[in-house]
Amino acid sequence: MLRPVQPRSAAALGRPSGTGVQIRAVSDLRVGDVVEIRTWDTVHCRGEVDAVCPRLGVLWVLDGRLRDRMMVEASGHTVWRLPR
Repeated sequence: MLRPVQPRSAAALGRPSGTGVQIRAVSDLRVGDVVEIRTWDTVHCRGEVDAVCPRLGVLWVLDGRLRDRMMVEASGHTVWRLPR
């Protein structure tokens, strides 16, 4: 089931990682990339890219230990590629 990103507390996910590269275009992402979805200094989700749809500007991220699949509209957030 797809659902929009719901804000989570920064305490739940920790502070934004100090490493990573900000992604300007969703088309730069590939399946398997590890990303962090942020708004300002709040991390909404962190996980592995499952699918990318550049035409719509959305990506799906497998988030957390349970690997919840979350749809993220990139225009409302900043997307950071993290090192593996």
